[in-house]
Amino acid sequence: MTQFSITPLTELEAVNDLLAAIGESSVSSLVNATTVDVTQAKRTLSQVNREVQQKGWYFNTEWDVTLSLNSSNHLPVGTNVLSVTFPSTLATLRGQSDGTMYAYDLNNNTFIWTAAITNATVIKLLEFENIPQTARRYITAKASRVFQQEIVGQVSAETVNRQEEVEAYADLMDDDTERAGLNVGWGTLDMINTTKTYRKLY
Repeated sequence: MTQFSITPLTELEAVNDLLAAIGESSVSSLVNATTVDVTQAKRTLSQVNREVQQKGWYFNTEWDVTLSLNSSNHLPVGTNVLSVTFPSTLATLRGQSDGTMYAYDLNNNTFIWTAAITNATVIKLLEFENIPQTARRYITAKASRVFQQEIVGQVSAETVNRQEEVEAYADLMDDDTERAGLNVGWGTLDMINTTKTYRKLY
């Protein structure tokens, strides 16, 4: 039986961890908190959250996603999409003047498509409070180190924060490996797209 740990670290608690890393007092709300330190802590947490999720984990990767044609025969990609892999199509992502990202056909060098893509692998950016506890903990630990280094730069504190980050990353890797069912046969995205056995484990 698959077990999931439900011990949610909220965004507020995460920001307060960042503030604690530089010796600042915690805040009771992020809505009305407008100090420079709180604003920067929120921004750092958001940046690290995006950076970590960009790698692609079991919780933010979707398989066989369909990209549908719009009225211009373009294939738009959602605003919360960090990366798309096209297993059987020579394509990439490119933006246009409207700020939207679209699938770009590298075979024909065009944004125009004749049919939808039905087997894309999509890595999505999820809100901090929509990801598992292990990911929240690692993102918070890493963001705390980055934040402390930027604001204070104290070597001893940075060393402690880095150790906590390493431990949190190990927990996240353990969680991802256990739930994703990776093995030597499909331990990479390329192998997963080749074998397609990965999704049968769920």
